[in-house]
Amino acid sequence: AVLLFGDTAAVQPTACIRCGRCVRACAANLMPTELEQAFDARDVKELQRLKVNLCMNCGACSFVCPAKRNLAEKNQLAKDFLRAATAPKK
Repeated sequence: AVLLFGDTAAVQPTACIRCGRCVRACAANLMPTELEQAFDARDVKELQRLKVNLCMNCGACSFVCPAKRNLAEKNQLAKDFLRAATAPKK
């Protein structure tokens, strides 16, 4: 069988409702919504303080989110950003 998918997501995310399910689901005891805000602000110090690098990308935060926010993807983008921002300059 061949499966074809469109360019748009099957479920569109909505605004965070601040329910805290992502925080309770996180095995690393991180705060995914706070990480998302720090990444959106490109705040290196805040990403370090929130320990974004401890995220294991398990996806539990995204799975339990009733707003269907892709927090796991945002966490990975934040980790990539932090790595690039703190890399030694050549």
